[in-house]
Amino acid sequence: MIRKIVLLLILPWQLWGIVMIKPLDVGEQEEGLSGTLLTTLSSFQGNNELSIVDVGASLQWDGNESLAFLHGSYQYTQAKAVETQNQGYAHLRYIHQLTQGIDGELFLQEHFNTFQNLLSRTLIGANVRFWGGASHDWGRFYLGTGLFEVAELEESASMHHFWRTNFYLSYKYLLDEVVEASMLGYLQPMIGAFNDFLAVATAQVEVKATKNFSVVVSLNIAYDSMPAVGIKHEDISQAVALRYRF
Repeated sequence: MIRKIVLLLILPWQLWGIVMIKPLDVGEQEEGLSGTLLTTLSSFQGNNELSIVDVGASLQWDGNESLAFLHGSYQYTQAKAVETQNQGYAHLRYIHQLTQGIDGELFLQEHFNTFQNLLSRTLIGANVRFWGGASHDWGRFYLGTGLFEVAELEESASMHHFWRTNFYLSYKYLLDEVVEASMLGYLQPMIGAFNDFLAVATAQVEVKATKNFSVVVSLNIAYDSMPAVGIKHEDISQAVALRYRF
């Protein structure tokens, strides 16, 4: 049964809804199903100069040698009766421990964004993840590499199929029983056109206030070397969240 529900309330001055980037480990949680619900009050800077409300939910299943999670979110905004934001995504990932320090990952993702004239972007792929260290000692590092296929359908009815490679580095460090830090960086160049790439760097610090409440501070930098016409190359965002567990 679902044993945990998390509600995130983002403070109004933040610039991007928080997505928790802490790496998940097989066997870290008790076996079974857990859930997360979140709602966010946000303001954007960069490609989107607006205020939004978004909603999301997650389900996670933990087993003895593997785990799986499904996360989805939807964002919609109107500014002066004009639709300025209408996007959503769903991400499904399965992680299986192949041996000590090596995991295999399979993932499927669907995304749409009418603000960017994107009706559908479907990703399907696989990674191998290497890890080592202890989060309570010097921290735990994760190095992943893989390949995924992309299918994009634009509002002009044009369809694009291509492949990207995936390289990512992740880290989490438990400073003490109160403070935990996480970092994630990834690079995704297109196969056959390596000057077309996506790059993201994100850092988060979570500070527990009580057993059930914690504050999460996040900074995110994203760069697209070849964005769609009218879209900026980079987005820089920051956020502060109040996280509640029960």
